[in-house]
Formats: sequence, structure tokens, C-alpha cells
Amino acid sequence: MTSKRTYSNEEIEEALTFLASLIEWYGDKYWPLFERLEDELETRQSKSARLRARLESIKTCNTETAISL
Repeated sequence: MTSKRTYSNEEIEEALTFLASLIEWYGDKYWPLFERLEDELETRQSKSARLRARLESIKTCNTETAISL
């Protein structure tokens, strides 16, 4: 039975650091996993940044609307 566990950004960062050491010591064998984790972290950070920007624009728009009334 497999369980789906969600890993935090901090755990992914730690894994990337560990993988960087493995790659340095043993070569590119672990490079695909490093890239996969890097892509996952970048996707998460991009989603968060885009969401924050959208929510901020809504707040700004609501404030401007209230001021103009």
C-alpha cells in the first residue's frame, strides 16, 4: 500500500542540498532527481507568488473603488 505524503518546501530544500553533495561526490547519477525536486520547488514558489500578486491586485482594486465612491 502506498501513501501520498506531501513534503514541505523546507524538506525539498534540504533534499536538494543533500543531493548536491551526492552529485559532487558521486557524479551525475542523481542529477535527474535533483532537477525534478528543483522544478517542483520552483513550481510551488511560482504558484505562491502569482497567487499573492493576484490577491494584492484585488485588494488594491477594492481600495481604489472604495476611494472613488
